[in-house]
Amino acid sequence: MSKTTQGEETGKKRPIEEFEKAKKELNNIMINGLLQYVKDGIIPKDGQQVAMACYNIIYNFTYYGYGEELLCFHNEKIKEATIQCYERIKDLSGFDFIDSFIDCTNKLNNLIFSMSRIFIYLSNFYLKGLDDKNNIRKNQEDNVSEVSMKIYKQYFFNKLEDTIYDSLNEILIREERNGNKENRFKTDTIMKTIQSMDFKKPKIQKISKTSKNWQAVGDVIELNYQKKWFNKFKIETTKYITNKAEKDIKNYSAPEYIKCEIKYLSEENERLDSYVYGDFHQVIKSINYEYLIKNNTQALVDMDTGINKMFITKRKVELNETYHLFSFYQDSLKLIQSSFRA
Repeated sequence: MSKTTQGEETGKKRPIEEFEKAKKELNNIMINGLLQYVKDGIIPKDGQQVAMACYNIIYNFTYYGYGEELLCFHNEKIKEATIQCYERIKDLSGFDFIDSFIDCTNKLNNLIFSMSRIFIYLSNFYLKGLDDKNNIRKNQEDNVSEVSMKIYKQYFFNKLEDTIYDSLNEILIREERNGNKENRFKTDTIMKTIQSMDFKKPKIQKISKTSKNWQAVGDVIELNYQKKWFNKFKIETTKYITNKAEKDIKNYSAPEYIKCEIKYLSEENERLDSYVYGDFHQVIKSINYEYLIKNNTQALVDMDTGINKMFITKRKVELNETYHLFSFYQDSLKLIQSSFRA
């Protein structure tokens, strides 16, 4: 048998009957157990010997020309588990949905990890194969994990996207804004999932003969998923902060209002450091400053306990806190300066 370059299908192709028998063996000794784990959470007792037996089957049949068929088999199994998870949680809402979404995502991640380990030969010697004549990639994907993530996106995340964003904003983040931090880890988990949906790896289009100089040309990360989530988050933030500002200015004295909003803005900045990145961060800050400071500045000047009263009665501590709050929104400091001159 002749020597071959990486990724070439080699040897005389075995009869299809042998391949079908090998697929059944894969199913029986490992794949069905992994799918059952996604369904009921019972970890299969596969062991190193079983994993090696599966690897050997994949090795042999990739070598003997069944790389594409094995990839299709792998994809069918990932798709089967993914659709089962979607059907299980598609009609849920609230914290039931949040908990089930995280549980399904964790199980699917474990499935993808386990499958990628036993299909590693397929990744390295089929998906990463080269066309000798043109010296270009045969396949766009780097490995079966990347293929699996596309299936997860298509049949699970994308179909639940609106529910995910609404639940995150209206349940988890609103809960935390109202002082409940016990679900922060759930928020972090979902945000990491959203961010991972935007990951696009540059695809190697050409590899030089020396393998030292290579040209990577790929898609730019556009953050489409984060943008879509952020648009909903911005609407939810505006709605929440409008109600908060109106309620607080009615119910608190000026010093109480100022203390309350300094505390809130400090906690909100901590949240934004966890949930929001780049320019998105500043947009939310600006919404907070507009409704909590700018829109209520004149009221804080004129209230019986307001800034004018603080100057007259020389309430230095309260004036210091007022300056602290208003320094977030520089234009509001002009009203303090006017009051000071008067």
